[in-house]
Amino acid sequence: MSIGKFSSLLCLILAASILGSCGGDDNGTGPETDSTPPAVISTFPSDGAVQVPLNAVITASFSEKINPASLTPASFFVSPGVTGTLSYADSTAVFTPDADLDSAVHFTAIITTGIRDKAGNAMASDFSWTFRAVLDSATADLEPPQITLSRPQDGAIVGDTLTIQADATDNIGVSRVEIFIDHTLVVPGGDVAAPYEYAWDLSALEIAGEHTVYAVAFDTAGNSTSTDTVLVSHLWRLLATDGDEPHARDIKNVWVRSSDETLEFRVETNGNWADYRSATEGIDVAFFFDVDRDRLTGDTAVFGQTILINDIGAEYRVVIGNHGDSLARYNGLLSSWQSIHGPSGFAYRSIANDTNIFEIGIYRSQMTDLEDSLDIVTANVLLPSTWDWAPNQGHVTYYLNTPRLFAPEQPAISGFTSEPEPLSPAPRNPLD
Repeated sequence: MSIGKFSSLLCLILAASILGSCGGDDNGTGPETDSTPPAVISTFPSDGAVQVPLNAVITASFSEKINPASLTPASFFVSPGVTGTLSYADSTAVFTPDADLDSAVHFTAIITTGIRDKAGNAMASDFSWTFRAVLDSATADLEPPQITLSRPQDGAIVGDTLTIQADATDNIGVSRVEIFIDHTLVVPGGDVAAPYEYAWDLSALEIAGEHTVYAVAFDTAGNSTSTDTVLVSHLWRLLATDGDEPHARDIKNVWVRSSDETLEFRVETNGNWADYRSATEGIDVAFFFDVDRDRLTGDTAVFGQTILINDIGAEYRVVIGNHGDSLARYNGLLSSWQSIHGPSGFAYRSIANDTNIFEIGIYRSQMTDLEDSLDIVTANVLLPSTWDWAPNQGHVTYYLNTPRLFAPEQPAISGFTSEPEPLSPAPRNPLD
């Protein structure tokens, strides 16, 4: 081989060696791929700013360089209704409004996932921030309105109709009040003039259903304030519930409500009774009341002191069913129950045959030492000797001063009638 050919071959070998060593990284896997989406790391104005100049330019800086072609009026805009021009430099997008911003208006700047970086990665989610522009911070209306719900109160038991009422004031002027029921705006556009109220019809809603109510006030500058959310119950509040057990007419649900005059209960059983006073197909429901909420006082057991009244010491007892309808008080000195009154002493009794629900009202004045709360246990004696408790263990405390908006005189359930006086003495009560 000639020296010239050898030199040419040596150069080719060296060139191939150099190219091979420069064609990749140490692992031979090639250059890394950019899969990180861009993100906004700072803005002007800052989120929540309230003294922004009217001629402000809105900017957003990104965590990396973006593709300028992705910066469009659809991917970076300011609402409500601000027009302007877009530009980009040094990883920062710039929105320059065509005119001065309106004074004291709430603005929202939005950057969408239309923004992409140089590698084509889109932002992971839209990004937005709010601010307000002011002509003169000394005179701008930065004070939000004041609003309260005057009706209903939190915890209220409400009837089939209720007028929701809100009271709103502002240092300049209230523009509207929006009322929400179960997080739904009930009047589109809100109520623009006092009185701020809404007539709510609950008649088609479930009995004892719970609902939320709140209101939001707006002033003429766009400031807003929301009331606390209140919880109300329709007609009744659930007191105790008990599962469906393997015997007829066991207690399913017990509801309660009260007024200044009465303490009222609604009871539902699993399965109907034919005649509620029947010894074989009726009920024998008892309500035990511990009015001083002290287990060491009152009666603690029934059925010849063999069955505990869960964990309370009861001073009063109501019985509805086979052993007569009555209210009794426990005499600790005699260790016995003494009747206060029979059926005629109830405020009302709504009881019918061939159903599984009844309602009763008790005059609070009959329980002379009743104050603002009491512990309650209910039971149904499934004749002849099966006891069904609600709750199965423990007790439920009811507070009599819970807000209430219904009239004390409640109409009877449709189809229900008040029972007359019994025509014959009731049999001996196993509750004693």
